[in-house]
Amino acid sequence: MPWRKDDGAIVTRLAVICIKEGNGDLRKETLRLLMSIFDNQRFQDAIKASLSKVIEAAMKDPESTKYRPNAIEAIRSLTDGNADGWF
Repeated sequence: MPWRKDDGAIVTRLAVICIKEGNGDLRKETLRLLMSIFDNQRFQDAIKASLSKVIEAAMKDPESTKYRPNAIEAIRSLTDGNADGWF
């Protein structure tokens, strides 16, 4: 199924929650959701682009320094299939 215009907005919002949400349980559930829909080709590009932007901003933007640990844990969780530490 082709990419839809609203997919990007939905995935971007999920990516922001995954990194910037104060509630750790909600961050975990959001990351699980992103990981589960990633297998669907329709969402892969939107997830990659959105998470990249949010993570990059958290790592570079001085105002977003408090989100760096969350961004690092999200990267770790997404890239390490054996990651046991949820943020």
